[in-house]
Amino acid sequence: MAFVALLALFLSARALSGFYIEALWFKSLDHGDVFWGILGTKLLLVAAFSVGFAVLAFLSLTVADRLAPFVRSAGPEEQVLERYRDLIGDRQGLVRLGAAALFGLIAGLPATSIWQEWLLFRNSVDFGVSDPQFGADVGFY
Repeated sequence: MAFVALLALFLSARALSGFYIEALWFKSLDHGDVFWGILGTKLLLVAAFSVGFAVLAFLSLTVADRLAPFVRSAGPEEQVLERYRDLIGDRQGLVRLGAAALFGLIAGLPATSIWQEWLLFRNSVDFGVSDPQFGADVGFY
């Protein structure tokens, strides 16, 4: 177990050092709040997208499971389905929840790339000047 922890630490050393250096750089410029704000925004986006996708996936898996026929025609697919039911048993809801959480995390992690757009949207300000062609405030663009 200790070897696995050391291996994980060794493999993530570059990312951890980059994170630490960036935190120190923002702190040296007296903008540590900006660094932590960006990090918090990224975590918020990942959490929101992951939870949203996981809930939809869980509901979809539940509906698909309830609509699926319990008895199927004999064949190799039926054998695989019987082995699955024997292995999982009454823990089918936990398997659905775990699969939904995994897919939610996979779908939510790319949301970190839109942090700038989200912050620009949340902190938009009107400039008080209208665009002559469309009539919208130039702060919209």
